Amino acid sequence: MSKNPGSLQVQVTVPSHFLCPISLEPMTDPVILTSGHTFDRASIQRWVDDGNFTCPLSRQPLDPTDMEDPLPNHTLRRMIQAWYLQHAGCGVDRLLTPRQPPSLKDLPHLIDILASAAHNSPAASPHDSLDALLKLARLSTDRPRTRRIIIHHGAIPILSKLLSRSFPGSPPIVSSVAAVPTPLSHTIADEAIKLLDLLVDPISCAEIDLQHLSCHEELTFSLVNALLRAATLDSRARVSTILTRLQPPLCLRRKIGELQGFIAALADMIREDDGLLSKPALGLLIDICEASNRNRTMATEVGAVETLARLLENRLQQSGGDENDNVEMVMKALELICQCAEGRAAVAADERIIAVIVKNINAAYERSAHHAFHILLLVTKYVQEPEKVKAAALREGALFKVICVAQSAKNSETRKAARRLASALSEAMPPEQLSKTMKII
Repeated sequence: MSKNPGSLQVQVTVPSHFLCPISLEPMTDPVILTSGHTFDRASIQRWVDDGNFTCPLSRQPLDPTDMEDPLPNHTLRRMIQAWYLQHAGCGVDRLLTPRQPPSLKDLPHLIDILASAAHNSPAASPHDSLDALLKLARLSTDRPRTRRIIIHHGAIPILSKLLSRSFPGSPPIVSSVAAVPTPLSHTIADEAIKLLDLLVDPISCAEIDLQHLSCHEELTFSLVNALLRAATLDSRARVSTILTRLQPPLCLRRKIGELQGFIAALADMIREDDGLLSKPALGLLIDICEASNRNRTMATEVGAVETLARLLENRLQQSGGDENDNVEMVMKALELICQCAEGRAAVAADERIIAVIVKNINAAYERSAHHAFHILLLVTKYVQEPEKVKAAALREGALFKVICVAQSAKNSETRKAARRLASALSEAMPPEQLSKTMKII
């Protein structure tokens, strides 16, 4: 360890027994295993979470207590702290005492605290509920393998009821017990959403019946209510992500979309054009629009077509993998909306929307192009004045782009859609201009 206070170069060597055998870094929270060896807590937990069940040094099987709640080595920690304090004048930063992490032994008690709050028990304390949520979140963050244990202790239905109490009112009311919202209750709701975001993820839920959870209307509508009423952008984005992961059945997605203000709230989130909000909201809008023609019509009525077109315009000025993913999602959402007459009419009514769709066609991004082709095919086939749409597309060089994708696309369905669109566009192009275009290609 080398520090440079002022102009003096000082070399400080950390004692070897202060180093974690796994990371070879100074330990900040040493824990001792039943084998007698000491490791830094974070390192040994990562070791276990990676599927290793033997001591890294002795190779002996780890005791269950080693994996769940290793014993702090207070003596060594005090020695390390004393050494850091002694060498503070050499530029070594003081080692702070680590906060005692929650234990799996505390899990039933923490769940009981939340259950009391969810059922409006007179003994429930909001501050205790908040503390329990924070401890469970830390446990889920530090030890991802414990998420499944927390789920099997019934945390998800309890968190669902807790959200229902935190956001009373309609639509929709999912709890028969209404509570007066307070700043603390909103904070509790935000932390409950963060914990749900940790628990409901593809990895930790791989071995549980996620489809059963998605059929649980109380959970779904608690999340919908939270999306409509949450005060922070972070919570709204997390709720959108959770709802997308849950994959509610078609009938439930249809019902969600018909709730007053829900699709408008998604459009508002997309309109923010914030990476935190727009991508989760786009994913949820796609799920909702897939459910029914009525939902697609409602999306058109709240201005989703114009909002999505503006998002495409903004993406033309940007580049990168995430942005290309967003373009694909926007194109997919527009394609779904164009499956209703109102959506097609909204696209055809504004030549700028046609132009921005064509400008975003790129042979390098085949899936985005695939959705763009279907948008243009739907609009040119079913609107009253298709020639105007074709003319607007041709002015942006659509035929050239479509033929290029048709020649390079790997997916047969994309090539087929490209050929159909090229045929439709070529019918609207003057023969001499068509001849010039074909010569260029």
